[in-house]
Amino acid sequence: MEEEANGLVQLKLATSPHDVAALFGLSYKQLASLIYPKRGNPYKCFHVRKKSGGVRLIAAPKRRLKEIQRKLSALLVLGYEPRPSVHGFIRDKSIVTNADRHVGKSFVFNVDIEDFFGSIHFGRVRNLLMAEPYSLPLRVATVLAHICCCDRKLPQGAPTSPIVTNLICRRLDRDLQKLAMQSRASYSRYVDDITFSFTCRKSKLPSQVVVANEDGVGAGDTLQRIIEANGFHLNAKKTRLFGRAQRLEVTGLVVNDFVNVRRRFVRRLSSMIYACEKHGIAAAEREFDAKYASQLALRATDSRRALVDILKGRLAFLHMVRGLRDPIYNKLARRFNDLVEGSKQLPVHHQSATEAQLLESVFVIEVLYDDPNSPDGGPKASSGTGFFLEGVGFITAAHVVADNDGAYKSISAFSSADPTKVYKVEVIKYDSHRDLAVCKVLTDSGEQHGPAHKFKASNSKVAHKDHVSLIGYPSYKVGQKTPFVAETKVGSIYPLHGVQMFEIVAQIREGNSGGPVVNVNCEVIGVAITGAEKSGGSNGVVYVAELAQLIPPIDGQAAQLCPGAA
Repeated sequence: MEEEANGLVQLKLATSPHDVAALFGLSYKQLASLIYPKRGNPYKCFHVRKKSGGVRLIAAPKRRLKEIQRKLSALLVLGYEPRPSVHGFIRDKSIVTNADRHVGKSFVFNVDIEDFFGSIHFGRVRNLLMAEPYSLPLRVATVLAHICCCDRKLPQGAPTSPIVTNLICRRLDRDLQKLAMQSRASYSRYVDDITFSFTCRKSKLPSQVVVANEDGVGAGDTLQRIIEANGFHLNAKKTRLFGRAQRLEVTGLVVNDFVNVRRRFVRRLSSMIYACEKHGIAAAEREFDAKYASQLALRATDSRRALVDILKGRLAFLHMVRGLRDPIYNKLARRFNDLVEGSKQLPVHHQSATEAQLLESVFVIEVLYDDPNSPDGGPKASSGTGFFLEGVGFITAAHVVADNDGAYKSISAFSSADPTKVYKVEVIKYDSHRDLAVCKVLTDSGEQHGPAHKFKASNSKVAHKDHVSLIGYPSYKVGQKTPFVAETKVGSIYPLHGVQMFEIVAQIREGNSGGPVVNVNCEVIGVAITGAEKSGGSNGVVYVAELAQLIPPIDGQAAQLCPGAA
């Protein structure tokens, strides 16, 4: 990294084409022969088939030019600070993080930029390099723009194109983020795919973003103006509005309740594995080639991918979307591993006995309450997550079991392993400021219930990028046997109004509030409080140590809690 930083300094100090060539260890004559060739094309051009139909032109640079572009890309990245809404070509971000931003919304609106890479021509790239933060002289910017462009426009397939597109779109992202804030919407961009999502009714959709009437769906005037002011045009054929009654999709992933793949994807994958199990890989591969010959596009080589590699790639994609702990992924991955050996095998999750026992102490909480704002005045239902903490009691978030008028009267809890056995929950004490509550779980006879195995509080502090797990019941449905476990990382660590908190990368969704966040030793380090889609703007977790401020001794034992961030 230090070497690259020095390279960026040298780039900014460059005053001539010879200085640019020296950055890459070449003479200017050698560099010029690559970017201004007298014979041949420094790019290999070919087409790939689009899922939506048609073909996409890929211009892949040949080896020597590609090496230069990779070095230049690494330098340009050091001058780019991505906005939170950008997910394409960003380290630790993907189509999954892009889709996660829009989970559980009422409406999702997708628009697509037409000819995205082709819209970024040579002049735009040169002007970009002459502006902040690079501020390069004209001659230097001209040579660098030639390195980045093919036929005087940005090629899809060059190592420099990702960072150049994100740099070009900095103002676009700023303007669309501002529009989203004004419209009470969530916004994200993945390359040329732009998404807004809303929690309002259809009649309240902001007309400056989306127009939906009997004539169809289109982009609002303000959105159109912003796109065009930034040198792009929308593809009217790829303008889509999805409602909750439909399958909500963002960058090809389903976001109704959580980020997921289509059911059809899992069914096809399972069928392909079954064909290999029943007929053998060779026979299944012949059948697959015959059935999908017209859909298997040739890419940079003239050979098709082996069926085993196709299966491995699709399983890896399922792993990325649903996680290593997902039971569907694990079931399919184990079947695949039985077919192959060695390096072809995929990772699967092996749950320890301790972890399985502890997950039994995470319960679903259901609440019935009267909503004065309800049109019919009837009772409303909500849900959350609670867990048993050794020496303390049954823990959840305060907002799950109480409101401004006090604790709810009708609170129940059950283990997903046996939802028929429902317990009454009694709130001992809650703290709205910390959003924590300590409760008792009672049987029908009034006796206090507690599982044999309970979580323990961690005695260590949390650090940025620590690997942790979020446990709970987002969008719980009958039939789910175990709580959902999301592997994630610690983000920022911060105090909020005197309360020690930290943020996690995973989305805290409705129903997950009150669930434990645990470290690699399955010790509780915090309690999930609020999701990033809410006004707090982050996936907030309160330190487990904050419980010490409201816990009375239970069963004669004082709570033993970690020092947290103290």
